Amino acid sequence: MSSSSTPRQQRIQFILGLTDNQESRVTRGQLPDLALVREDIARVPGLEESVSMTPADDVIFLQNSRTGEIVRDPIPRSLVFNAELHKLFKYSFLIHLDDVPNDILESVVWALEQFVDVLTECTDAQLVAFGHIVRAEDSSSNSNGGRAVTQSRLTNNGRLFMRLQAKAKLTMLLLKPELNRPGDAAKFIQEIIEYVCSNNSGGQILRTQRDLLLVFAEALARGGEDDVTAETLLERLADSPASNADGLLGLVKAKIFLSRVQRRRGKPGAAKKQEKWLVKWFKKNPHLLPETILRELLMPVDEPVSPILEALGGPSWLEGREHTDKTDHRLVMQCRQCFSREPMVKLFVCSKCKKIYYCSRECQKKDWPLHKDACKDIADLNKKIELLSLTNSSAAQREKDWNAWRDAVDQWPYVNALRLHENPDRARTHLIVEQSVYAPNAGPLAKDKFKIVKCAVVRMADAYSEIERTLQLNRGEGREYCEGLLRDQPQVGIPLVSFVILRFGEGVTAWLDRDTIMALRFEQTPYNRNWREEINKESPPTTLVLGKDIKDAEFD
Repeated sequence: MSSSSTPRQQRIQFILGLTDNQESRVTRGQLPDLALVREDIARVPGLEESVSMTPADDVIFLQNSRTGEIVRDPIPRSLVFNAELHKLFKYSFLIHLDDVPNDILESVVWALEQFVDVLTECTDAQLVAFGHIVRAEDSSSNSNGGRAVTQSRLTNNGRLFMRLQAKAKLTMLLLKPELNRPGDAAKFIQEIIEYVCSNNSGGQILRTQRDLLLVFAEALARGGEDDVTAETLLERLADSPASNADGLLGLVKAKIFLSRVQRRRGKPGAAKKQEKWLVKWFKKNPHLLPETILRELLMPVDEPVSPILEALGGPSWLEGREHTDKTDHRLVMQCRQCFSREPMVKLFVCSKCKKIYYCSRECQKKDWPLHKDACKDIADLNKKIELLSLTNSSAAQREKDWNAWRDAVDQWPYVNALRLHENPDRARTHLIVEQSVYAPNAGPLAKDKFKIVKCAVVRMADAYSEIERTLQLNRGEGREYCEGLLRDQPQVGIPLVSFVILRFGEGVTAWLDRDTIMALRFEQTPYNRNWREEINKESPPTTLVLGKDIKDAEFD
């Protein structure tokens, strides 16, 4: 992970699957410095002019490193660009899509297009000579030339992988609103789709390559050049949504693009069916998708306003989406074990704590070792509130509001506070300590009922005694409690990061919370050093001082 000063300039991204061995062979060092890449870009016009005057039949002389034989091959002009602008080419092949500055998007696309030509037009000898593919010598040989066949196969496999990777990156870049070339994107992804289809059955590819198929369907739907294929594919994606953490966005995208294609194909009835579902879903879940994605889907570039957005109230709906306790509650409604959401699955709530959701008894059973202690604590708190309401209704209401507030408050600022972008392992060595005050009249929503006034990042080893004092635990139980929370995490097949927050305030039960997020969000959202303003812009919380021996450790 990069340093906090340049968190989004040093990330490498491979869109297609990649083994550790392939990655080490392909990356060969660090990402080129952006300033040097810009120097290469400045050279492109002059180099293009020079290359255009070079005879088409010019040749390059290469020497076989094993035999010493001189090989005479015609030079593809793309190889000249590649050789002269190697920093631009390497940067374009490796850089994370979200980190490409807008002003060089076109140059990165140009370099990737040229690199695809290199991998298509060059001979094996040229690719080996320029270091794109390393031949693997086969120690065994036979009278039929077994070694030569093995070398050729490995070279072709390497060529294919790199070409498909370049095309995948081109596809994603060309679909960006800043470029908006979906027709070209569909052409580049075609070979990738043909390759995965040749290695998977129809049912298997829908399960294992859903994200890739959705990108292909989006390119077709936005390009409008093959609506028949787009409609068929989008219908399959919309009718059998994935139930994993990313399935919801895939379902929404599939239905939006399907309605768009169906309207173009003269099927308004079918389109309205999809749009009716989408309008109802967006009204219930106005904040579940990031605003950037909402704008891309509902206000497409160079197209009329979506009928879905019109039914929601027009562009003003995007600006004025209101929070309610119901919409905020739906943000946390997902299976605790696999993160699936409705409508892909039907959720039910734990009958004991009435707070944690699951999609199946199987998921609930898997999560029980993680949930059982918290379940008891939550159930005990619910009983305390019930009994307290008989003698002190105001105190009971405060505890009830505290319980609801902890579910509604945004945990993301603390990802920045812990600097997890830079080092996710800090979640195991540091925690957040937070002090709040009751503000029952601050607003109508659950998230308004308390205000965070002080907070700090503390080394976990320094905070165990504070945790024991605040939670009224026995000596030694603070460490055990924290380690248990971080050790017992959902097993969902995707990278997760859990972190701990100690919360307390006057007149409420102190609580040690654990929040779990997908590591992918570190790539999707930049680090914000001013995270306290995300908690409360008008009056950001001040630093909480726990004692002379416990220091704030945000930047240690």
